[in-house]
Amino acid sequence: MLGGDWVWAAVLASAKRELGLANALAARLPFVSEIVLNAEPARKKVGPNLAMLFYSRDFDKEADFIRNAPGIEYHEVYRVAEYSFPVALPLFQR
Repeated sequence: MLGGDWVWAAVLASAKRELGLANALAARLPFVSEIVLNAEPARKKVGPNLAMLFYSRDFDKEADFIRNAPGIEYHEVYRVAEYSFPVALPLFQR
């Protein structure tokens, strides 16, 4: 993770195969910080069965990908916060 402009974002989604959707999103999004799978509401059709927090440098592009992800039945994508680190220094490395 480098300095610059970042958006902290959240996704609430439902899919028949929530684990498959979580894997697809985690593979595409640049820095996922949390994934929560909630299988119980899916059986009862109450609320989303996937929640995800991630950081993004191009929120609009990644929100479009989420909205059009294969297998997604319901989605909400939110900007939680915006950050600007004016120094282009490495803040995190895997």
